[in-house]
Amino acid sequence: MGRVTAFNDAEIVKILGSKVVPVATHVRDTKRQDVDGEFFRSVCSHIRYWQSGACLFTPDGKVLGQCSATSKKEVLDLLESALAKFQPPNEPYIIEPLGKVDEKNRYVVEAPEGTVVVSTMMAHLSQRGSGRTPWFDKLLPETVAIDRLWILKDEAKALAAGTFPASLKSRIAQWHLVDSITFDQNRGGTIKQFDLELKNGRLTGSMHMASTKSHSMRLDILGFIESKGQQITRFDFVARGTRSADNGKPYPIAFAFSLADEQHIAFKVPPYPVLGYSPKVYLRN
Repeated sequence: MGRVTAFNDAEIVKILGSKVVPVATHVRDTKRQDVDGEFFRSVCSHIRYWQSGACLFTPDGKVLGQCSATSKKEVLDLLESALAKFQPPNEPYIIEPLGKVDEKNRYVVEAPEGTVVVSTMMAHLSQRGSGRTPWFDKLLPETVAIDRLWILKDEAKALAAGTFPASLKSRIAQWHLVDSITFDQNRGGTIKQFDLELKNGRLTGSMHMASTKSHSMRLDILGFIESKGQQITRFDFVARGTRSADNGKPYPIAFAFSLADEQHIAFKVPPYPVLGYSPKVYLRN
């Protein structure tokens, strides 16, 4: 999933929308052999990457601060400290014209034509996590993991006709019913049971995932899918249950899916596995 984030916080969003120019980049951008690649390498080298990172810098490349961008406090501290250091120049920055672009290493992804985009969220419902990293377990209830699910055109038609396609079911199980502690996927063989029944627009089911004796998850599923003229007008899907991790003790966990807002800033951001792997890996059956 697109993972635990502080960027849904209203205070942070307000600063990002008024004080700075937000730019999203990808680790592959550091491989670009062009002017943009050189610039991003110079500023991103200051980020101590874990699962995420943020860096504030001036248009001429002066780094004002960096953080891992995991908690609200980290990001707010970064914004406040970096903005305090910023000194506007006497003359406007000179914007250089766009030069030759390294298309081989430039990573631009767009959803296939006709794709229905669904927003996904995951939340821990208590402060008990895996027990592996106590500071992270404490952080989890304060944040949510967000991502987007791609429903392909043919899959959307099947849903509108009252059938839940196997390819979509597989994609959800592998990539979207994933605990944010793992930051990856439910690999082959770990899905022990995943039943879904779509009847008269009502979706019910359950899932059991187990990778080891101590790593498992059981979920109950309820959803509603509606369509008009073969167009999906509603895709609401909730999965709730318990997850057991390193210490073997179960803790409550929940997932929510809903049609994405086309006006939202994250609407065109590809699903995490598309960025982390490739569209081909994400969409294969």
